Amino acid sequence: MAVIVGTYAASTKQMVAAAEQQLEQELLRRAVSQRAVPSAANAVIRDLLPSDLGGSNDIASVSCSTSWGLIYSGTLTDKKLFGIYGYTVPVFYPDAMVSGTPMEPMGQRVTGLRFKLGAGGAKTKDIWIGHGKGLAKGEVILTKAPIIYNKSETFNIEAIGELGGENVFLLGKIVEPKGETISPE
Repeated sequence: MAVIVGTYAASTKQMVAAAEQQLEQELLRRAVSQRAVPSAANAVIRDLLPSDLGGSNDIASVSCSTSWGLIYSGTLTDKKLFGIYGYTVPVFYPDAMVSGTPMEPMGQRVTGLRFKLGAGGAKTKDIWIGHGKGLAKGEVILTKAPIIYNKSETFNIEAIGELGGENVFLLGKIVEPKGETISPE
């Protein structure tokens, strides 16, 4: 049977919610089976932040070029797993005019993401191409199968696109033991 990877544009909140729910269930299942958390009752599943991936703040500013460039890398602890189910870029100036000419909307500079596994990115898990899939309109690009990094795995996430910089928001979840980052009652 063929493995289906890649992306599609999602225009409904229901599609995004379904992808998010699928990822949450799989992350929890894996976290318990890998003993990253003592039990499902002792786990927290929360939104993935750029700082979870080694980013310096919670906004992912990406400097793009026409060749693949590293945006995040790191090695997970034995208490965390994370997954990514999509991405989006903010759309700026949708109605702005310069000298009577509409400005081209931002949100098209990052045209692809590549997810690698292992030291130096020895294995490519998936490549997502978002160009032409509605990013200029602010749509969410969803994956056909979420990218999941298991406990203690080394990850490398790369971007490619047009020259320049923009913010990229990876849509994902992270599972960890209660009290690690969040201590719910």
